[in-house]
Amino acid sequence: MKNYEINETKEIPFEQLFHLYQSAGGTDYTKEPEKLTEGVKHSLKVLTA
Repeated sequence: MKNYEINETKEIPFEQLFHLYQSAGGTDYTKEPEKLTEGVKHSLKVLTA
């Protein structure tokens, strides 16, 4: 059984965030990726694992 650590943070390296977004099939922010980072910064809560 794998153990995962859940963290609440908005500090996600851009490369990881963009790769995750693309791998989930997201396309809205691929032409303006800086908006993806801004969207995370303005989110009420961000959880990472």
